[in-house]
Amino acid sequence: MTRRHLLSAAAALALAAASVAPVAADESLAPEQTKVVLVLDASASMNEPDPSGVTKLEAAKTALIGALGSLPEDADVGLRVYGATVDGPGRTPAECADSQLVHPIEPLDEQGLTAAIQSFDAVGETPIAYSLLEAAKDLGPDGKRHIILVSDGEERCVPDPCVAIQDISDAGIGLQIDTVGFGVGDAAREQLKCIAEAGAGTYYDAADAGTLTTTLTTLSTRTARPFTVQGTPVEGTPTPEAAPLLEVGQYVDTSASSTQGTTTKYYRVPRTQPGSTIRVSMIGRLPTAKDGVNRGRWDWRLSTPDGIECSSRWALADDRQRLGVIATGTVVAVQLDPRAQQPTKSAEACAEAEELIYEVTRAKAKTAATTDVEIRVTEEAPAADAASLPDGVSSVPTSNADQLTSPASGTPVNVVGGASFNDALAVEPGTYVTDIVPGELVLFKTHVGWGQEAILAVDGPDPTFAPLQGLGPNDWMSVAGNVYAPDLSQMDSLEAQNAARYRVMEGGFDRQGSPDINQVPQVNFRNRWDSPRMYFSNSDGFAMAGDYYFAVGLGELRDEKLRGVPVPITFSIAVTGEVQGAPEYVEADAEPRPSPTDEPTPSSEPTPEPTEAATATEIPADPTDDGTDEPAAEAEPSGSALPLIGGALLVVGAVGAGVYAVMRRR
Repeated sequence: MTRRHLLSAAAALALAAASVAPVAADESLAPEQTKVVLVLDASASMNEPDPSGVTKLEAAKTALIGALGSLPEDADVGLRVYGATVDGPGRTPAECADSQLVHPIEPLDEQGLTAAIQSFDAVGETPIAYSLLEAAKDLGPDGKRHIILVSDGEERCVPDPCVAIQDISDAGIGLQIDTVGFGVGDAAREQLKCIAEAGAGTYYDAADAGTLTTTLTTLSTRTARPFTVQGTPVEGTPTPEAAPLLEVGQYVDTSASSTQGTTTKYYRVPRTQPGSTIRVSMIGRLPTAKDGVNRGRWDWRLSTPDGIECSSRWALADDRQRLGVIATGTVVAVQLDPRAQQPTKSAEACAEAEELIYEVTRAKAKTAATTDVEIRVTEEAPAADAASLPDGVSSVPTSNADQLTSPASGTPVNVVGGASFNDALAVEPGTYVTDIVPGELVLFKTHVGWGQEAILAVDGPDPTFAPLQGLGPNDWMSVAGNVYAPDLSQMDSLEAQNAARYRVMEGGFDRQGSPDINQVPQVNFRNRWDSPRMYFSNSDGFAMAGDYYFAVGLGELRDEKLRGVPVPITFSIAVTGEVQGAPEYVEADAEPRPSPTDEPTPSSEPTPEPTEAATATEIPADPTDDGTDEPAAEAEPSGSALPLIGGALLVVGAVGAGVYAVMRRR
């Protein structure tokens, strides 16, 4: 089987959307196994009372047992405890190595795990670093590996767990560590947060047994989620001549910013069918930063081998509101518009080139950093009926939230969002509530068909949520909602508003400025030619039907009491209009066929069962952009997210084994 066919099979397995003969699945492309180790503190301090009246250990055991049902059924799960066997004078070698795997990592066995959880007492020390290093060994070198640590105190042995986990990360071992502080003080909170950051995870703060139960249920649900970037490893080159060939598929590489100047990488992208639309997308995710400016903007360019530009895009890496950043950009080489009387030479060249050059540049930054990035390449067959399809929309919404109304209705459904486009939770139109830790970003997706429109409204935080009652009148909360097209380009209709800001007023919240409501205009194939682009002229992704991604996020607050505390945020999604205007695609050496994208992409996730989380994203306007880098209108529209592979139209999704998945350690 050729490399191209392997990638085709992987794409078909992940997100097949076309009604064509199935592509045979290669067993080597099976998804990576999810392996989880639950690490529980059984040190003497866990005998102290929880606010509910029971001991912390009893509360933790109850919460952990209750969360077992939320773990993926096909996951391998083990349990490690520390401080449960050696009761000594304090910090002896024996106590600092007091950590046992009390249940092996094996297919989920709720009964066996429950018995293991109930089998020990709290007696000893807090050897966190040793336990985490042992847990990493327990998980081995392969699969999606996840550690969930619950602790009520800080490390009392050596080494420093932050340093130990950073050493694992620096060694290139892909491992995610989430930490939960259960009734902890400031020092322990800082240490557990540091561990989570070093382990590419999230810190959660649980003040009582109820919050601990909710948090562990959320984390159990998230263990099935893949890491942020996913695909076949590839290395771009400093010159186009030696650049690697990116066929249709999904890839991972790194993008480095430098304090010395710009950095550039090149890739080559082949076209397999004349007149097709080539689309190349890159996603880079950066964590929150206290001083998140001048981090090296991205510039993407797609051109012919002789230098004719087909399209270019840009995105900032700045994080002024401490929300974290998902920087996305999609460049295209589109089929010719059959209505164009005199197409430009650049439009013709980009539509006919058998190979294209993809260029990625990072600008000079205040601090040098390397970001793992995901690259997606799709190829869309030409539409045979492009001239007769409905006209594109003549204008696109910009900052019109004051004229829109949230579609919120009924009791919100609890959901847990994904951490990336690969694991975004599929939801139907409706009203939802998701718990978001300050500084967190999570993603959801909803299908929008040809001829339909959509609205995403972030309805805001729950003013009755008890921890928020302690905020003062000078505390502000930034809540963001963002929209991405099926080609992953950001297309917020609220260009000038990166997040809605809420201020504490008389026991409730007063929103400052416009509501956070984003609108997806009517989705038409001809939007790529007839319509303006959206979000600072960086997206015309609304020229395709498919899964639209909605991100929700919460900025970090000044109030330290809310660090790591999941805050309920309500959001609503509406999709309106009849499905109509689907194109007929031309298959290679075949008759035109109808577009298959009027049916939603199959999802491995059921529509919301209870749970949480969110992800938002920020690409503020570039104040230096004068529009001079924009290509001719005919040369750079987007198409549908339907790659052409061997005569079958497929949506490229996450590839499986033999493919690399990683989240860069922060």
